[in-house]
Amino acid sequence: MINLPILAFIIPIVIIMIWALLSGQCGLFVQTYDWHGRNAVLRDLINYSWPVYYPKTGNALNFYFVFWLVPALVGKVLGWKAAYLALFIWVSLGVSLSFLLICFCIKAEKLRDTILVIVIFIIWGGVNIFGMLLAYSANVVETLNVIGGDLWLRDQWFGEPYRYNYEYSSNNTLLQWVFHQSVTTWVATPLFLSNKSIRNYIFLGLCLFAFCPIPFIGLMLMMICSGFEQLIESIKNKNIAKIFKDVISKQNIMALLAIVLPFFLFYSSNPAVSEKSIGGGIKFYYPIEAFTIKRIILLLIFYLISYGVYMLAIKKDHKKDKFFYVVGIILMIIPLLQVGKGRDFCMRGCIAPLFVVMIWVIQYIIKRTREKKFDASIVTLIILLSFSSFNFTATLFKWTRAYINNGGPIVCDDLETYGNNNPEDESDITDFINCLIKEPENTKFYKYIGKELK
Repeated sequence: MINLPILAFIIPIVIIMIWALLSGQCGLFVQTYDWHGRNAVLRDLINYSWPVYYPKTGNALNFYFVFWLVPALVGKVLGWKAAYLALFIWVSLGVSLSFLLICFCIKAEKLRDTILVIVIFIIWGGVNIFGMLLAYSANVVETLNVIGGDLWLRDQWFGEPYRYNYEYSSNNTLLQWVFHQSVTTWVATPLFLSNKSIRNYIFLGLCLFAFCPIPFIGLMLMMICSGFEQLIESIKNKNIAKIFKDVISKQNIMALLAIVLPFFLFYSSNPAVSEKSIGGGIKFYYPIEAFTIKRIILLLIFYLISYGVYMLAIKKDHKKDKFFYVVGIILMIIPLLQVGKGRDFCMRGCIAPLFVVMIWVIQYIIKRTREKKFDASIVTLIILLSFSSFNFTATLFKWTRAYINNGGPIVCDDLETYGNNNPEDESDITDFINCLIKEPENTKFYKYIGKELK
């Protein structure tokens, strides 16, 4: 139960709503170019029946669009503007729910606690400015781009045959670019932390899978490791029957029956996920021979800058916590793997474990401030978070300047619909191969579950 003063609740919620607007919601500020595709998905969900099929091209929309379904339903009844408003409310509710769950996890009590939570929530990310300074000082990038701090080790070649594609995105970047994946993961992760009962693992994990399958993998890896630890303890205590009883709980079985088959068939219909011939499947992102000494050193620096410095600062509270080390190892493994086509797994598979690290950092700071222990670790965390905030403040400055120069909001809605294109089409504003499938009538989803296509 959360017991907060009214201002400790209202002020953070207002801040969250402002943050959502600044991230592009409602089209009142500046939208990133990914919004061309985001707006098209929402419009198609309003204008077509579900699942979306395009008679003009014979293609089907195959994308993780569950997050848009509630706003789209509003749009079917009240129109586009109402849907846009509903999407803003939906995002704000999701972030607010995540905020309250974090407050529950850390036992926030006062206004200063909740303000600290929401401030760190918004500015959270790696100390990427150091990575950018490193790359610039080593003459591997030509310009010092503070705004693009998340990208310091992405799309870089460094004179080698395989480019470096490492990125752990900040929370502000996630809300601007992939709110449909980040918001639901931000809700699911503190739910997992607050109740690590295997009775809920399959249910919670599969609910996230329906919304966003890539972040689901990061959460699933943590659940598997936590469940394995509980299994070992049960074996030691000769109470293994309880583990199996928890695994087959009602909520877990219901989720297996209702979610696995339809959503697995739906998502696996996309060749970008399943066909290795076009870069799909699961594999190592780089061959073993690509790991030169330079690449290994830069990868270790990436680990340190993205999350390692935070974990080192708070390790004294987690010396005997096996799960603490599990999260660190998972975050080391994620950049090495590729799931589907492109680098999305590195950028999105890390959302849940990074969010866990953020919650631990918040918990550590609040605990120390309550105990009035302002030691070197607290000073270190304040400095690290200050540098982390550069991405948010620099991006806000950039978008504000763009807003002023444009004489108003910048709305990215040139695509309008996916109904006029094919998966192989090239575009600067979206990847059609990630969103469309040809001949959907031949996929198992439409053969056995989906509607009859006409």
